[in-house]
Amino acid sequence: MRALAPLRRRSVGTRDWPDTVSVASLIVSVLALLVAAITALTHGRRLAQIEVDRRHDERRPCLDLDYGNKPLPLLRFTNHGPVDLGDISIVTVHKPPVVAGSRFRGQTDALEGSIGPVSLGEAMTISINQNGRAHGGGLALRATCRAGDDEWIIPLRCDVPGDASLSVW
Repeated sequence: MRALAPLRRRSVGTRDWPDTVSVASLIVSVLALLVAAITALTHGRRLAQIEVDRRHDERRPCLDLDYGNKPLPLLRFTNHGPVDLGDISIVTVHKPPVVAGSRFRGQTDALEGSIGPVSLGEAMTISINQNGRAHGGGLALRATCRAGDDEWIIPLRCDVPGDASLSVW
């Protein structure tokens, strides 16, 4: 019977090729590094977009719409800031029967169009046509305000009395 050869102990680092545990740990660490880098990039982009949205909301204009009829029926748009507006465009969402249209920018029947620039603290007025005997009610407009590259859509509302002789302002 032949005797078995004694087992030889190998010392660490004697092989030419690293063992499978070393290769596996290297692969896991490289994958973890890639996942961390991708997460950092996407998180950074998300934080940057949140900051851009926050700044946009902070600059959102505070715009008021008032009705007055001295000496004739008018709508007054007042910019309470925080920015100067390069342009305000309005679109009618709802108008009461007493409002027949407007007399601004050459239009006589539509209550839509561009008001133009309105600086901080400034008010812009447009005259409106009224049906003297019609019922009043709420006038609802949608204003698209622009300042540089920023744009906001702001809903506006005011009450228009049915009696055209009622003095306001």
